[in-house]
Amino acid sequence: MQNLRSLRLRYTQGQPEIRIREITGREEIAVCDAGTSSAIFLINQLKMGEGLSAERMVTADRDRVLAAIYIDTFGSRVNGKTKCLECQQPFEIEFQLPELQQHLESSAAGTVEESGIYCLDECEFRLPTGEDELAIAGLQATEAVNALLQLCVVSGGKQQGEKIQEAMSGIAPVIQTEIKTVCPECGHTQQARFDIQSYLLSKLKEEQKQVYRDIHRLASSYKWSHREILELPRRLRRSYVKMIEDELTG
Repeated sequence: MQNLRSLRLRYTQGQPEIRIREITGREEIAVCDAGTSSAIFLINQLKMGEGLSAERMVTADRDRVLAAIYIDTFGSRVNGKTKCLECQQPFEIEFQLPELQQHLESSAAGTVEESGIYCLDECEFRLPTGEDELAIAGLQATEAVNALLQLCVVSGGKQQGEKIQEAMSGIAPVIQTEIKTVCPECGHTQQARFDIQSYLLSKLKEEQKQVYRDIHRLASSYKWSHREILELPRRLRRSYVKMIEDELTG
C-alpha cells in the first residue's frame, strides 16, 4: 500500500491541500534533467486526485512539495560536495533540510494574502507559478526576469522590478539559497549554492542505474514483470532487493 503525505500549499491562492504518494521506479527513471518541466511532471505524477496541478502552484509551494518528496524518499539529511576556492580541495556539505526550510520560512517578512494579489506602493502583483516559469523558458537571465515581471505585475509600476522581486522573496521564499561552508583543509569560508529542485532531480537521475539493477535483481529472483517492478513503491522495492542480497551473502 502506498504511503501518502498531505501538504497544504501555503502561498498558492486559496491554500489548497494536495496529497502525494511515494515515488516508484516509473517516476525515477522518467527524470531526464533538473529543469522546471521535469519538476512539474514529477509532482503531477505523484499527486493524488484531481486537485491543483503543479503548473498552477506558486513556485515557493512547488519547492515545498519537492522538499517533502526528498524527505520521504531519502530522509531529511542533505549531503553534497563542493570544492574549496582557496586550496581547491573537495569537501562535503551536510545539513538537515527541515531546518533549512524553517530558517527560510521564518525569515519571510511579508503577509500571505488569500486573494493572491499583493501591493507595493502603487503596484499590484501576484507570485510566480510554474506556468509563468514555463512561459519564459529559454530566455536569457535578464530577459527572463523582465518577462516574469510582465506576467506577474497586475497593475502599476513594472519599473520597480528589483523591489517587486525582493517583496516576492519576502512573502514566499523559495528553497534556493547560499549556505555558509568552511573548508576542513584550510579553513577558508565560502558560500555554496543549494537549490532543492536541482538537488532532488539530480539525485534521482544519478540513482537511475540503481533502479535498473533493482529491476534485474527482482526479475531474476521473483520472475516479476518489468511493469510490476516499476510500480512498486521505492521503499518496498529496496526492501525486497536487500532481502535477496542478504540471502545471497549470508
